[in-house]
Amino acid sequence: MPDKEFWSILPEILEDFQNIFEEYGQSETFKQIKKALEYNFQNANMKIAHLTIRTYEELVLSQKIASPNRRLAYILAWCAEIYNVHILILDDIIDNGEMRRGLACWHRLESVGLNAITHSFMLEQLIYVLVQKHVSHLKCYTNILQLFRNVTLRSGCGKDMDSMFCKKSVAEFKRETYNTMAVNKGTYYNFYLPFALAMNLAGFTDPLILKQCMDIFYEIGLYFQIQNDFLDCFGNLENSGKIGTDIQDNKFSWLAVTCMELANEEQRQLMMDCYGSKDPKKVENVKELYKTLDLPSIYADYEKESYEKSKTLISQLSNGVPHEIFVDILNKIHQGPL
Repeated sequence: MPDKEFWSILPEILEDFQNIFEEYGQSETFKQIKKALEYNFQNANMKIAHLTIRTYEELVLSQKIASPNRRLAYILAWCAEIYNVHILILDDIIDNGEMRRGLACWHRLESVGLNAITHSFMLEQLIYVLVQKHVSHLKCYTNILQLFRNVTLRSGCGKDMDSMFCKKSVAEFKRETYNTMAVNKGTYYNFYLPFALAMNLAGFTDPLILKQCMDIFYEIGLYFQIQNDFLDCFGNLENSGKIGTDIQDNKFSWLAVTCMELANEEQRQLMMDCYGSKDPKKVENVKELYKTLDLPSIYADYEKESYEKSKTLISQLSNGVPHEIFVDILNKIHQGPL
C-alpha cells in the first residue's frame, strides 16, 4: 500500500479542484466530485498507485538517478487512481452494475443517479489539470498527455466491443475476438498506464523497451480479465467485491467462449437457449454445464500456463528495467484478485 506521504497529497489535490470549481462559481459541484472520489476510494487497494510508485522507485535505484522526484511520482499515481475511478463509474453505468468493492455502485446512490456520467467526465478532465500544473515544465509532458489519451481510446474500444457482444448470440463468441476485447478493456489502464507514467518520469522513452513491457502486460492483463470472468461465476462477494451477473447479462466471458469451444451440439444448443436469460433455472443450467465441461480445472491449467509464460517474458526484458516489478505484479494477481 502507498505510504503516508502519498495520502498527504490528496487534500492538496482536492484543494486544487475546489479552487477550479469556485472560480467557475460551482462550489456545489466540487462537493459532489469530492464525495465521488472519497466514496469510490473506499475499500480500494490503490494497486494502480502502488504500481506507479513502486515502478518509479525501482527505476530510480537501477539507474542511480541523483535527484528523484518522488513527490511528482505520487501526484501521477493519484492521477492514475482518479482515472481508475472515472473508468469504473462509467463501466458500472454501462453494465447496470449494482456492487463495486462491496459497496453500491456510485450511480446507484439516490442522490447521484445518472449524474454519475457527468462526474466521470469531469474527473477525467481534472486529471489533465493536474498534469498541466505539475508536469508541463518537463520533457515528458507531451508523452504523458498522449499516454492518457491513448489509454482512454484503447479502453473505450475494449468496452465498446464488450457491450457490443452482450447483444450478440453466444454462438458468435470467438477466442481471438475475446482476447482483443479483454486486453483493450482492462490492461492499458490497470497496468500499462501506471507503468508508463513512471517510465516517462524516470526518462525511459525507448519504444523497444515499452513494447517489451506491453508484451508482458498483454499476458498479465489477459489473465486478469479471465480471472475476473471466472470469479463472476465461481467466486463470491467476499473475494470478488461484486455480485456475479455475467450469465444473466449475456457477457462476452472467457467461460462462455471456452464452453462454446468444448460443447457438443446438444450443449451448444443449451447455451443458446439459456445464456443471457435472467431465469434462475436457466442460469443454473449454464453453471452446471460449466461444471460438466470441467471449466474450473481448465481455468486452473490456464492459470499455471499464463504464470510461466509471463515469467519467461519477464526474463527476456532489456537491461535497465528491473524485473522485480513485473514479478511482484504477477505474484499479486496470481494470489487472488487485485
